[in-house]
Amino acid sequence: MAPVTSAGVHEAPNELSGAASGVTNTMHQIGGPIGLSLIVSLTNQFQSEMILMAVFTIISIVVVAVFIRHE
Repeated sequence: MAPVTSAGVHEAPNELSGAASGVTNTMHQIGGPIGLSLIVSLTNQFQSEMILMAVFTIISIVVVAVFIRHE
């Protein structure tokens, strides 16, 4: 995970380094459940769970985007 985190904040200017770190960590947190839900949906045909996960992912992206916009 360290190389991915380093890549996420590598070119960020000093005044945006906190936001870059937050977005990188948010993507780490979102990526795990998305990957797991994809594996589960492909192996066990759980389409309803996949749709629910997609809805929660979209909600979290909107919340992050609104939070970043207000800073």
